[in-house]
Amino acid sequence: MSIKGTGRRGPPGKSPHLKLISGTDRADRATSETVKISSTEMPTPPSHLNSDELAAWHEAINLLKPMGLLSNVDVAILMAYCVSRCVVQHASTIINGNGEFSGLLIQGTAGPNIPNPLIAIRRHAMADTVSYAIQLGMTPAARLRLNAEVGAKKKTNPFDALKDD
Repeated sequence: MSIKGTGRRGPPGKSPHLKLISGTDRADRATSETVKISSTEMPTPPSHLNSDELAAWHEAINLLKPMGLLSNVDVAILMAYCVSRCVVQHASTIINGNGEFSGLLIQGTAGPNIPNPLIAIRRHAMADTVSYAIQLGMTPAARLRLNAEVGAKKKTNPFDALKDD
């Protein structure tokens, strides 16, 4: 289950540095608002996570803590990220192993080899993981967009004082 309607349309935004280089930097579109959440309280993991998912939870928390954007409202998206990440790892382990469902092809019930169904499960879980990682700011493009939204300062035009109102 992937998250398609995240509210943003079009390509990811550029960082202020890239806008300056490409000549598309506009002072009238910059924002001076900051998005940082100053909460020192980190989200607590749900009790139903297994040991692998809990390890992924703590790893994600440690990676996201320096950004200062996590709060208790992020529990659901963080849990979904950890679960889908563990599904990818578990499916990969089985596909790469030596068991009945290992390999890219498995023996079908009718006789011929068929594509391993775990490959589709892993592919969907990978897409979900990336989608959740984008929402949490864990991809390079998401961090660039976040930097553009958080770090942008409203520039002042030195000629504004000369305007007649």
